[in-house]
Amino acid sequence: MPNVELFGLSYPFDREVKKRVAEALKGVVPEEDVVITEHKADVTNLKGKPAPFIRLTTTPIPELNEVVEALKDIPIDLEVMLLQQFYAVKK
Repeated sequence: MPNVELFGLSYPFDREVKKRVAEALKGVVPEEDVVITEHKADVTNLKGKPAPFIRLTTTPIPELNEVVEALKDIPIDLEVMLLQQFYAVKK
């Protein structure tokens, strides 16, 4: 399950980025498999300048390259973290 985490974004930019993430990933991976997590935190560099970024946390999925390429089109720094395992709650 890809988790797209948004860090250091403030209103109204946060709404725009969330919308762009959803649009970028539509058709790339099943929509029900993607979650977007917003972290309402100040993110700055050591000089105090805002440094928002997107973190993609996911297990190795077949669509990984397409997901990364889609997110790279959004003009914010992107980091990718691969998980060894993800255990979904049994329904």
